[in-house]
This record gives sequence, structure tokens and C-alpha cells, in this order.
Amino acid sequence: MNTLPAELVDLVIYELQDDRYSLRSCSLVCKSWAPRPSAHLFKSLRARFNIGTAGQPDLWKTPFYEFCGLIATSPRVSTHIQNLTMSIRTSSVADVATIALQLPHLRSLSVSSGMTSTSPPTDALPCSGRHIEHLDVGYVRADVVPYFLGLFSSVGTLEVSTCVMNWSMPPARSQRKYLVRNFCASHIPGDTLRYVTALLEPSRLESADVSMSPALRTIEPNDLIGLLLVAGPTTRHLKITLADRLWVPSDALSDSLQAFPRLESFTVRTNYHCIESDWWRGLLAFLPALPQHIRVVRIVICDYWAFALRDALYGLEWSAVGGALEHCTGLECLRVAVECYDPPPISVLEDSELQEVIVAALPSRLRSKIVFEY
Repeated sequence: MNTLPAELVDLVIYELQDDRYSLRSCSLVCKSWAPRPSAHLFKSLRARFNIGTAGQPDLWKTPFYEFCGLIATSPRVSTHIQNLTMSIRTSSVADVATIALQLPHLRSLSVSSGMTSTSPPTDALPCSGRHIEHLDVGYVRADVVPYFLGLFSSVGTLEVSTCVMNWSMPPARSQRKYLVRNFCASHIPGDTLRYVTALLEPSRLESADVSMSPALRTIEPNDLIGLLLVAGPTTRHLKITLADRLWVPSDALSDSLQAFPRLESFTVRTNYHCIESDWWRGLLAFLPALPQHIRVVRIVICDYWAFALRDALYGLEWSAVGGALEHCTGLECLRVAVECYDPPPISVLEDSELQEVIVAALPSRLRSKIVFEY
């Protein structure tokens, strides 16, 4: 392939840019890529360095540090990387951060260790002064999050998942705030949500998405209130996934939501096993707290089995939804969606009889605004 015209090589790589297996094969037979095909070949890079055995726990070190050396010494590769996904070992957090700083066009960084005991280095690296579109940090100790946030001047979307606080962690100190536009948290306990929320610059969030894990039932109303206070008047979209238990917001939550002058859409989603939980009362507690100018409300109801989900939808008091949204004079659309894993996939809401039951229970002003998502 080294003898082929650059235009032809460019065309081949462009056509294969979404086929990682073919790209891998191409990379093994051609060592001198022209600039344009190199941009396609190295645009997204996924590297895994958390493999070891009982007899060889440090098996990952040699390939990892070879990779670090490649990034440091080969601008032919590093200048083209825009999306980097790395699965790391506990001792390589600083090295991953150093790699990120050596990628001038990095737009997305995803870091996961698979070990929640991972702790950050004691010395912070200098900020790159660059914006990053997406930062995803998972399966690490919570205090690793600000270490990676500190590498960038601002973050488009911050995703934090399965990060926990460690009992040996020192108490949170006064530290800099980080500019984040969109925040997504899933499968984290309340103390982690409070910790990460405290890192965010107030009144800068445009959207927030918080998923309460059924296994981590420690997120309380005050934890969410802390996030809402940080979000402030700039938030336009809010999504809450309820845990499978009764979760009723406090009066302070209602006051917080009323203070969102730009809030356009609110999504409330149940977790699975909706039949076995008293989530409906928790859901209805959110709706009266919404500001009257809200434009879109989306209710997503989940269960593992379609037959159970259909029965549940028939039994719900949909008239209570209308009452809870009576004050929302700016409401333009009420969306109802379902999720289930019942094979073969069927759409519960395609049942015309069920649709009629739901619509009939709503007040007349909402009947023309309801949309069923299949």
C-alpha cells in the first residue's frame, strides 16, 4: 500500500473509518500514512492497560509505557487523536493525564480503571488551557475527578459513573471550581454526588442528568438540592432517574425548581421493577415542583417484562398527572415512553385501548398535548 497514490489511500481509509477491525488491519501493513488518511486512522483510539494475572500483576506495564513513549515522541500519531478511551491500572493516573496533555486536538477523554480504590497523584498537573467536549470518568475514587477536570479550562459534558468516596479520604478542601456545561451522574451514592457537585462552577450548567442506582439508595433530597443550587438559572434540561423506592422531594426541592427561569424540559424516569416499588408517588411529587413555564415533560416508565409494564400502566392514576401539572401554563408537550427487555421487543404504548385510557384520565387541556413514544 506504500506505493499507492495518496488520494486512493485517503479514500480507502475514509470508507473504513467506522470499521475498527479493517482499520487495524490497514495499520499493520502500511507504515507511512499521508496526512489525510492518518487523520481518519488515528481519530479515535481505545487502549486497555488493566490486564494482569496473579503470577504477573504488572503485565500491563510494558505495553502501557511503550504507548506513553509513542505519544510523547510521535506527533504523526498524537496530532490526529481526538477521542481517547483508556482503561488503566491504579498507578497510572498521572501518566494518563500526561498523555492527554500531549494531544493538542483532544475532544473526548474517557478514563476507567475498574478499581474504585484508584487515588489521584498528590501533585496536580498544569491546566492545558484548552476546552474538551467530553470527559468521562468511571470506576475510580471520587477525588480522581477534580484531577482530570483540572487539566482543561472547561468541559462540555462531564460524565461520572460508579465513583465512590473512600473512608480514608481527607475532608473536602476549598478548591477551584470547574466550568462544566452538561453534567451526567449515574450509579453513585449521595456523598459522591455532593462531592462532585461542589466542584462545579455555579450557574453554568445547561443540563443535568442524575440516575439513582437501586443498589445505592443513599441519594436523598438534600443531595439533589445541592446540585440544583449549583445549576442555578442557566439550566435548560433536567433528567432524574428514580430509584425503586419511595423518594419524595422536600419542600426545598420545590423551591429550587421554581427558581429555574430557563428550564425548558424535565424528564423523570423510573428504574426497573416498577411494579414492586412505590415510585409513582415519588414521580408525582416532582411534577408540582416544576416551574409554570416548563415546555416539555417526559415520563419514562421501565420494567423488565412487557406484560407487567402493560398491567402497571393500566393501573396508574393518570388523572393525578393532570392535577400535578395544572399550574404549568406553558406546557407544550407531555411525552410518555416505556422501556422493557421483554423479547420479542414490542411497544406497549402501541396498544390503542391503553392510549385511550390514559388520554381519558387527563384534563382536556392536556389531551391534545400528550405524545406516546414507541
